[in-house]
Amino acid sequence: MPPATSASEQQPSPVTETVPPPKPKPPAIPEDERRWAALRDTDSIDELRAFRRRFPQSRHAQDAAVRIAQVMRQSRENARETAPAPKPPAPAAPSIAKSTQSQPPRAEASGAAAAGPAVESKPSTPAGAATGTVHIRVQPFGYVYVDGALVGPSPPSRELKLSPGRHHIEARNDQENPPVIRREVDVTASGSTEVPLRFRE
Repeated sequence: MPPATSASEQQPSPVTETVPPPKPKPPAIPEDERRWAALRDTDSIDELRAFRRRFPQSRHAQDAAVRIAQVMRQSRENARETAPAPKPPAPAAPSIAKSTQSQPPRAEASGAAAAGPAVESKPSTPAGAATGTVHIRVQPFGYVYVDGALVGPSPPSRELKLSPGRHHIEARNDQENPPVIRREVDVTASGSTEVPLRFRE
């Protein structure tokens, strides 16, 4: 006959369940790290400057300063590439030296004769009428007008045939002071009259 077993020996021993230890939580990412991860490739200078003001002690503050310099440099290069090329300056018009003998001054009304176009002409005298001779010489230079009509420059001296009577003779040169010299001349038939006109007297 087999030996008798006790009640304790007949019950199975309880199974001990092993519980794994809890996994450690990952460390929290600092706010400046998360913010910089979102800004590192931005072209917004204002956001980069705001990051530096908010996190002045962050190790990415210097990175933000470098990025700001890159964006500003790129902006300047883009502006130079898109700016229109400057137009070459227009050639300056050749200066024309003003000469005292370039053009005759405009005639003015004198006596009964009004100023006409500055065209060289000779005082008209009726055909066959008796005339007198007038010799006009201007010094150093001037344009001769007789009764408001342009005769021409002098020197050289001008020899004119004028009808008897009083005639108004002018020498004009805008470069002189005064610019006009006037003479009243009485011409006699078949007579000869010298009319010297000198500026700077």
